[in-house]
Amino acid sequence: VMPAYYDLWYQATGDSFWSEAAAAAQAYWQATAHPTTGLMPERAYFDGTVVSGHESFNTECLRIFFNMALDRIWTGGEPWLADQGNRLLEFFYGKGLTAYGYAYSLDGSTTVNPLHDTALIAANGTLALVATNDLRRDFVSEVWNQSIPTGGGRYYPGITLLTALVILSGQMRVY
Repeated sequence: VMPAYYDLWYQATGDSFWSEAAAAAQAYWQATAHPTTGLMPERAYFDGTVVSGHESFNTECLRIFFNMALDRIWTGGEPWLADQGNRLLEFFYGKGLTAYGYAYSLDGSTTVNPLHDTALIAANGTLALVATNDLRRDFVSEVWNQSIPTGGGRYYPGITLLTALVILSGQMRVY
């Protein structure tokens, strides 16, 4: 679900399908977001109903944060994005800025995986571009303070950190 890209494809082709796809993608995000935590499920149907067996927020969901940030940067995004970004950052901040895990039940009541992972730190830092609350500064600082991941499990945290650094540095531009 990448409304910013759909908007670019609309601009490039003039095909209204892509404009409609962007609007549908933004509506999908709103339909799937938990009203309190803002967490979104790993899988959901187009109407926002969660697919059985995918009722949690986990590493598969991180790409949503990057796409929300790009939607805001490239197209201005929907006003709902700022509220959603604030809701999400407040949820993670409430769990402890340097201690939140990376997998939760959608209502946030259950921590599915308590690992404080570089990939989610990077995604939250990028999400700070969407948010408007003062907490966003802390999340951006956390990204800049991350060490480059090493070892066998470095690929996913490393690529998300690199993506966050490119976006936060202002270099993820459309020409």
